[in-house]
Amino acid sequence: MIFVTVGAQMPFDRLVRAVDAWASIGSRERVLAQIGRGEYRPKHLEYVAFLDPPAFRETLAKAHAVVAHAGMGTIITALELRKPILVMPRRGDLGETRNDHQLATARRLHALGLVEVALNEAELCSRLDEFVRQPQRRNSNFCVCGQAAPGCAYRSTACRMRPHPGEACPHLLTTLRKFVLGSGLAERAWPANNLSKATWNAAGYDFGNRSGLQ
Repeated sequence: MIFVTVGAQMPFDRLVRAVDAWASIGSRERVLAQIGRGEYRPKHLEYVAFLDPPAFRETLAKAHAVVAHAGMGTIITALELRKPILVMPRRGDLGETRNDHQLATARRLHALGLVEVALNEAELCSRLDEFVRQPQRRNSNFCVCGQAAPGCAYRSTACRMRPHPGEACPHLLTTLRKFVLGSGLAERAWPANNLSKATWNAAGYDFGNRSGLQ
């Protein structure tokens, strides 16, 4: 199964439409898309609007490849579960996000060997066949061993292999997750989006345990 996700905060019809077009020309793969609040409804994909955090993680764990926006929650979860991930970043000039931080994220993480990147719909469609046929778990040379955040589950684990085949350094993942979840990004975005905390929770962000960032 290929799992396509746009995250929990904003729609990303351009991504969903591109994957749907690709699937229409003969994909033999089962494709499940989490499409958020987008207006576009796929014709060739299974889809849901949202998944709660446990269902999101379970679905991603069952997938053999992930296609997504360049959201840190999705990327970190894919790396934790050792899933190859192809990202197409949202663009600020198209109103898909507030600025081009996802473009910067995608380029940086690609340079570190953590994700595959398609910058537009044409690139996405051209790369999907190869990505699905032979999804490559990228090797990362980036490691933050010895600088693990307090409470890191891998703090006492020595990374004996560099690069880490198929996954990012576990210390890096813990550090990234602590930074993203500890920064209060969702709380700051919540009032501006005029959404209740109950809606954020339903969309995949748990204010109680901060485990649902997508």
